[in-house]
Amino acid sequence: MGRVSDEKIIRPSPLQWIRYEYIGTAPGKNAAWVLFDATCRTWVLRHILRYLLLIGPVVTAVMVFLPTTIAIRAETCLAAGLSIGLAYMCYTSESLEARIEKAGYPRGLAAELRHRRAEETQRAVVARNRARREARLQRGGRG
Repeated sequence: MGRVSDEKIIRPSPLQWIRYEYIGTAPGKNAAWVLFDATCRTWVLRHILRYLLLIGPVVTAVMVFLPTTIAIRAETCLAAGLSIGLAYMCYTSESLEARIEKAGYPRGLAAELRHRRAEETQRAVVARNRARREARLQRGGRG
């Protein structure tokens, strides 16, 4: 795991980022960024935005070319987008693990790092709450 903390995060160029979003691969120099993308605080939001980027052209094409009323076009896009989105979100962790594996990291590393960060955050909250409770008790307040 020394490799994880020692690497410098280099963001991909806009074209490399688009390739990463659609194909799932980034150049080797961006491997640390791929791991960051799969483990940062906003990893779920990033995955949702990735989905919106993927379906954007399809939704646009349906809205422009489907020969029917605007209401039916919008309902079609909404129904298809939400149902496909639900399936897409069900495989979020697996998708991200595949992406980091393509970047050269072992499968399961992203989930392990996210789990470790969540535990650290939870421990910090518990310690902060405990300190507040003890401070209240020292002031003579109720616990």
